[in-house]
Amino acid sequence: MRAIKQGCTGRERSMNPEENSILAGSTLAATSRTTRHLLLRAFEPGDVDRVHAIQRDSDAMQYTWVAPDLAATAAYLQSHAARRAGHGFAPWIAVLRSEQRIVGYGGLYKDPAAPQWGTEVIYFLERSCWGRGLASEIVEASLELAFTELGLREVGAFARPQNTRSVRVLAKAGFERVEFLEEFERDRFRIDAAKWRSRRLAVSTGASR
Repeated sequence: MRAIKQGCTGRERSMNPEENSILAGSTLAATSRTTRHLLLRAFEPGDVDRVHAIQRDSDAMQYTWVAPDLAATAAYLQSHAARRAGHGFAPWIAVLRSEQRIVGYGGLYKDPAAPQWGTEVIYFLERSCWGRGLASEIVEASLELAFTELGLREVGAFARPQNTRSVRVLAKAGFERVEFLEEFERDRFRIDAAKWRSRRLAVSTGASR
């Protein structure tokens, strides 16, 4: 389900030195947060088995990278976690609060192999959790972190055109399609801080009426 290039969603722009300073001071704030249904927290070594059970499911991961074995999932998770200190963020483990079990993975991400795309939002979820709004909760939490705590100007995302679930999630969050990239076979999406704040204000104003 990713709008990720290798997976379920994401990509952005390079950060300037001022932003790097902001991120360094925000690492702890980015470690965990709670949404309506999820606890989003940092990766722990004991999470590998559960995440691999999702990542090896070719149906759940049909638009992204399918982990060939447990070692591949461990390397994937550890590589993201290792960059948290430098970037000020890393994707979260998604725990369904009502059942206290891991159901997915997602959050802000920056591809070390292609930093020119900047910060992206990515996610994947087990199939039993599709259609319950959990992907939207991950995306919204990621944007709130990006624009209110990390001071980013823009967040990107990637999705295959046929991945209609992820395309709808991104549209709901306010992302706009920018272009189709043949090398990734994915559409690139973006949202900037000004648009996110405007949408959030409109929602809060409407709710208070």
